Amino acid sequence: WERVSRLEVEGQREYLLRNVEINPAAGNQKNWRPAESLAQVKGLAADMKEEKERVRDAISHNRAVELLQWLSGFIKRYDEGKRAEGSLDFFDLLYRCRELLRSNKRVRQYFQDRFDYILVDEFQDTDPLQIEIFFFLAEKSPRAATWREVELKPGKLFLVGDPKQSIYRFRRADIEAYHEAKQHFCRQGQLLDLSRNFRSRPLVVDWVNALFSRLIRPSEDGFYQPAYHPITASLDGQEGSSVW
Repeated sequence: WERVSRLEVEGQREYLLRNVEINPAAGNQKNWRPAESLAQVKGLAADMKEEKERVRDAISHNRAVELLQWLSGFIKRYDEGKRAEGSLDFFDLLYRCRELLRSNKRVRQYFQDRFDYILVDEFQDTDPLQIEIFFFLAEKSPRAATWREVELKPGKLFLVGDPKQSIYRFRRADIEAYHEAKQHFCRQGQLLDLSRNFRSRPLVVDWVNALFSRLIRPSEDGFYQPAYHPITASLDGQEGSSVW
């Protein structure tokens, strides 16, 4: 009965947190007697709203901790199963490759010598491990302890990416990692903007620029939403198909 009672209390609290809205700004002095009491009630409502948010955040935190504890057991069993079968998943391949390149400079030297040029397309979809691998392989000589310390070999690393197309967060692609890698690269290399459109005529390009220059604007922190860069049409404005 004690457990049932506790579950009922938790259920009631869950219902209140989810469904009861507290608006300290509501109320009109004309409807209160005495009118001054409204200010006191608003103060109590503000305190209640703050306490509600605190309790909600605490519950969310506790559930996240419980979920992580449960997942840690799952991940342990998953790793044991892979070892028993002698198998590696895609993340293992990336992680072990990064660890080998970072910790063993002889191996890093071998693969640096093996590849003359490294060209990476869709760079906005790379995850942090892949970024480290690219920079280690493009290093001038195997000296850096971390990818951020890498001195790039001139002309070896070529990256192509559009941060507006960064949609693979579920695969650990991180727009912040993209920006950090870009900044590190630009300190040693050259940044080029590809703005010429070879498929559409000026009428379409002008419409796209007018629309998306209003919709795509940088966020306040300057990271999660990149700025829109206008494009130019290489096709002439003659009659014909507007899009190739």
